[in-house]
Order: sequence, then structure tokens, then C-alpha cells
Amino acid sequence: MTYRMRIASSIAINSLERELHHNFNWLKERGCSIETRYEQQDRYHCLLVTLHYPRKGVLFREEDFVYIFKYQLAEIVAEHIISLWEEELVKRRLDKTYRGLLPEERSLILEKALSFMRCCDDSESLSLLMRFGRKSRIAHRVLDHLLEHDMLILDGFVSFYLRDYLKEIQFAVDLAWEEVNNEKEYNEFVKLLRYFVDSQPSRVLEVNLMMTGAGGFSMWDESGNSLDETYVRGCLEEIFTDDISTDDVLVSVLITLAPRRVVLHGSSGNLPCNESIKIIKKVFKEKIVTCTGCDRCRESLIKKGDV
Repeated sequence: MTYRMRIASSIAINSLERELHHNFNWLKERGCSIETRYEQQDRYHCLLVTLHYPRKGVLFREEDFVYIFKYQLAEIVAEHIISLWEEELVKRRLDKTYRGLLPEERSLILEKALSFMRCCDDSESLSLLMRFGRKSRIAHRVLDHLLEHDMLILDGFVSFYLRDYLKEIQFAVDLAWEEVNNEKEYNEFVKLLRYFVDSQPSRVLEVNLMMTGAGGFSMWDESGNSLDETYVRGCLEEIFTDDISTDDVLVSVLITLAPRRVVLHGSSGNLPCNESIKIIKKVFKEKIVTCTGCDRCRESLIKKGDV
């Protein structure tokens, strides 16, 4: 007895054909066999899949073999869509939604969007769970279709039956575009700060910086004189706002002082990786020096109880 169905796709279908031959072990152990034949019809890659199965046995009816075949085929097609189609769908969404991107921007957004689809934060187990859930939903839709039809055109199926999946892809593309755009604006902001620092005379030769508890900081010059009171107060008066964070004050003070050298103090210079420190390192770059251990660093460690 035989059952035939056809699968068509505008994307190469070779990998799907290989998977069909490597699966269906349960059916093969019970006397079934799978035959495939490739055809090219216009722009579509077509695969004619034939299931050869025995007549009614002791435990299974003929329709049982066909149902199990469709169930396993749905799983294989779902994996095929996620593994091979996902990148193509992201590319299509990207080209449709964000035209006119530079090649490097498009490549970066594509990479980030695919990463968002495949990863959930840094949790590998959660990422696998999300992927399993997505594959399960797709497989369920594929099975519903196969139970009613013996023809599966993947292009139309994805477009009309997997709209929730396409929404996930659109969300990943939008999120990737926003992140890349924010990074671009951030880098332009850093360049502007670097230009401002490089174009104005230095008010002090050296600024020593140590972060204290609760997000505070302490600064002194090359002679050990405190810079906190004079310049922090002056910076706040120039800004004329109460809605400013400690990080903003710190960056503003250093930009205003434009020192030739910034020495970072702490536990071997391991300052907290907050936004202000990131900006300071990017703006001052080669002017950054890390303290490898001084009296103030040791005192700070003693106060924290680290020594």
C-alpha cells in the first residue's frame, strides 16, 4: 500500500530530503519504507514523498501508519523551517521594513535579529525551551495541514498559517534595528565628547578617580588635591537641573576638566562596569591609566573588608 504527498518550496529542499531518509525509524522497523523524488517546477523545488506501508496488521490499521507518517513528517518540516527558513524570513522582513540600509548595517541587524530568535538572554536552557516551544507550535500547524491535504507549499504555508511566527520574526528585526540604531547614536555621542575633550585646553594634568559606595566617587589631581568640591559644584551650577544622575555628573566633570591622563583606582583598577565608566574609557581611551596598587587603593580595600 502507498501514500503520496508533495512538498514544494522556493528555497532549496535538499536538506529536507536528507532528513526524510534519516528518520521514520519506527515505521521502518514495522515494514514501511520512504521514497523521495526531486522535481523542479518553475521557481519551486518539489519533493514527491511516497510512504510504502503493509496492509492491516495485528496492532495497526493502514490509517495508523499514514497518521504516524504525517505526525513525524510535521516534526521534520518544523525543524526544517526553523533551521533553514528562519534566516531567509528574517532577511525578507528586514528588506521589507527597513529599506535603504547600508550593507554593514543590514548585516549587523540580520545577525542580531537571528541571535534574538535563537537565544533568550544568556540562559542556554531557556533558549532551548523557547526554541522547542516554537518548533512544537509550528509542527502542530503543519500536522493540521497534512491531515487535510496531500500538498504542502512551504511559501504559502509560512505566509498564511504561521503568522504568529512571522510576528516573532518582525519583533526580533525591530528590536535588532533599534539596538543597532541606539549603538550608532551612542558612538556618535562618544565621538562628539572625544572631539570636545581634544579641542579644549586641559584644566588639570591628571585626574585620579575612585568609585565609592552607593554610586559615589572621589577625585584628586596629580598632587593629591581633592577635585570633588570645586569642580562638582561648578559642574552642577552650569547644568542648571536637578534631574541629573551621579554618572552624568562624573562624566560632565571629566569632560570639563579634559585631563591629559585619567587614573582609575580601586581593586587593581577593577571599577564597576557602569555606564559612566564605559563612556569615560571610550572618550579618554589612550589617556586611561589603571592603578596597580597605591595607598588609597589599599585603604579602600581595608574599608571594604577585602583584605
